[in-house]
Amino acid sequence: LGLVGYLAAGSSASLVGGAALSVPFAVSSLARRLSPALGSCLGLAFSALVFAFCLKKFRKSAKKQVSGTLLAFSAYVLATYAKIVLGGSF
Repeated sequence: LGLVGYLAAGSSASLVGGAALSVPFAVSSLARRLSPALGSCLGLAFSALVFAFCLKKFRKSAKKQVSGTLLAFSAYVLATYAKIVLGGSF
């Protein structure tokens, strides 16, 4: 997430924020090695939080570039984790 903000606006705060947001996903990835169900559920929870954050930012700015891109990417990640956790196909 932070790389997009940095490339689009030159914001180093975006890099720091993106790095902070990537930590929970690294934790869920490691947890998947121990317990695939736990790791997937953690990934789903974290992606839901990131999606909510991106949706809030998009509604506030309504800009297609940066916030819209991040919203689309976070929606994809959320859908992917939901598919894994629910075991279904979309």
